[in-house]
Amino acid sequence: MDPPRRWFTTGAAALAYLTAFGVAYAQPSFADIAGAWAGSTTNDVKLDLFISADGRYVLRFLTGPGGGSIPRGLAAWNGDVVVLKYGDTEISLTKSTDGKLVGPYESPRGKGSITFIRK
Repeated sequence: MDPPRRWFTTGAAALAYLTAFGVAYAQPSFADIAGAWAGSTTNDVKLDLFISADGRYVLRFLTGPGGGSIPRGLAAWNGDVVVLKYGDTEISLTKSTDGKLVGPYESPRGKGSITFIRK
């Protein structure tokens, strides 16, 4: 096998390997969603979300049963969904086409949906 053909075969094999195992897939980044967000739930709870480029977050409940509490934690990616967990509560957010963070939440007090817009 001559060198150019060997290089092509090796390159094609490497690309097939990387694609097959998902390495070529662009992972989402916290830098894309970092900053301050204003949110509300289907139960009319108002809250602020501050998320850093490394995934640390702070939620500040402005109204509702959690009014005044400030949970903190480290967010995690699950595919294209960013997951915020604190205590028994889990919030799963995706970035919509209009730039909002939207998704369901589940807590001991109930379930619903939540929407955040950039501040």
